[in-house]
Amino acid sequence: MVFNKIRSILHHSTQDSQTSAQSVPKDTNMSKKVIVVIGATGSQGGSVARTFAQLPGWHVRGISRDTTSDGAQALTKLGVEVVKADLQDKASLSKAFAGAHAIFVNTDFMIGYRDADPDKATKMAYDLEYASGKNAVDAAADIATLERFIYSSLTPVKRADKTGKYSRAAQTEVKAAVKDYIEQAHPALYKKTSFIYPGDLWFPVINPKTSLGPFTRALVEDEAPMTTLLAYDSSLTIDGIVQTWSKVNGKEAILYSMTLEQLHEVAQIPWVLLDFLGGLQDVRYDGGIERYIQPKDLKTKVITPSFEEYLRTQSKPSA
Repeated sequence: MVFNKIRSILHHSTQDSQTSAQSVPKDTNMSKKVIVVIGATGSQGGSVARTFAQLPGWHVRGISRDTTSDGAQALTKLGVEVVKADLQDKASLSKAFAGAHAIFVNTDFMIGYRDADPDKATKMAYDLEYASGKNAVDAAADIATLERFIYSSLTPVKRADKTGKYSRAAQTEVKAAVKDYIEQAHPALYKKTSFIYPGDLWFPVINPKTSLGPFTRALVEDEAPMTTLLAYDSSLTIDGIVQTWSKVNGKEAILYSMTLEQLHEVAQIPWVLLDFLGGLQDVRYDGGIERYIQPKDLKTKVITPSFEEYLRTQSKPSA
């Protein structure tokens, strides 16, 4: 379970948003609203793109770094307009955002972290993600047609922890910094913005590939701007997760505890991730998040597969 959690974090923001080529969006049906999705072939963005592609009142413009990839081609077959833009190039984003009524943004800390020198990785990843988020915000603020701006974030562990114990959770701090930037630099845009935090109060049980889209649709179409949603499929403790796994697979699962230090030494997991995991245990998923709602509070009920239903779709473990 620990390694599944690590893999989930590594892919929390998996999306194809760091691109280099530019393309001008095509004209769209004027009777439809336009939603632009950053990282449309990734886990979160892909869910948003597929969900809105099924809605008759929306035209989906997805941003991908490779419009010829299998994922991009699959979206095209669904009627999604796939274009290239670069989160490090505000001008390209302005072109991609032209005429948008809604924009979904999810940036990826791990892109910069994986590509950086280990000794400089955290700062380089922080600076890259902050610049990406800032460019997206600045470009969106100039779009006169924009009605909703949705920003996918993480629990601000570093801010919520008052002890300084989890000071290396930089990937949560940078998303909080982008949120601050929206509010301080673009108050008009802030009034159109809603925030989505994939996770829950106890343990983050959500499949972003299936669930981020329906939750984002609810924020765009049903809820008022400036709504903060803690989005999750199932609310479980770690023990509940283990019990559910055993129930589905018909095998006993034994939960072993390891300290963060052991995970770092044995599994070579970087502290930037471990501090995030450790911090969640102390501050919980709602730590540092003000005035949020949960799925049960949505005006229109969003039904997503439960954790048990998700497990039943996966391959059974070998004996």
